[in-house]
Amino acid sequence: MTIAYDDIFSKCQMLSSFEGGRLTDAQGESLYPVVHITDQDKPLIKHLTGQAMTAVHAAARYAFEDVSQGDEISIALLAGNAKVSSSDAQKTLEECLAMYVMQYWLENKEPERSKAYGTMFENMLGAFTRLAYRKHAPSLNDYE
Repeated sequence: MTIAYDDIFSKCQMLSSFEGGRLTDAQGESLYPVVHITDQDKPLIKHLTGQAMTAVHAAARYAFEDVSQGDEISIALLAGNAKVSSSDAQKTLEECLAMYVMQYWLENKEPERSKAYGTMFENMLGAFTRLAYRKHAPSLNDYE
């Protein structure tokens, strides 16, 4: 499974646009210019995504055969532990990584929303962990 940093960046950019459009400061001014993620934030988002992947790997380390981070994140799930469709696992993992990034992106900008994204990250991490450790029912192909 391969996750491109640009995919996580796009998700976070969309989420930050949503958050920025609805958040205001004490004077009623829009926080959009502060909250919205722009192209200049790509290095920070990539760094936060790497931190998120480290947290995910720590939580579900027995499900991973290999994790490498370079221009993109490459993940090999163990065949014995991770009998799950890779599209389900990838979608859940991408959402999990985006929630982590948004949690830290909003930390100093809007603490309450940051906590909400932290809770979503924990929930998505739990969902990914359950997917990664789910065993499939044996089939005749397993005995050939």
